[in-house]
Amino acid sequence: MQAVLHRLPVLWHLIKSAEVREFLSRPSVRLSRDTLLGQVYSVDSAACSWLSLVNGINVNVFHGFETERDLVEYFLNDAYSNNVTVIASKNTLVCHVT
Repeated sequence: MQAVLHRLPVLWHLIKSAEVREFLSRPSVRLSRDTLLGQVYSVDSAACSWLSLVNGINVNVFHGFETERDLVEYFLNDAYSNNVTVIASKNTLVCHVT
């Protein structure tokens, strides 16, 4: 994990910042090293699980349509032949998995 942090200078700078050190030194913040590492491990595990889950899936959430009718026409006539599964839409945007 340290190697990853060193490759992310913005995150590394944040961790070393005076504001973060000041926050952690407050009496109301009760973080033990084990608690903090456990939380970081949980976040890391969740991120790795998510990346593994979506590996190989192309989620294009920016495929727009002029009208709802265009969206419905695409879904009914072209989505199958384009190997696209429409999983959500909002207004004139569609999220599909290729």
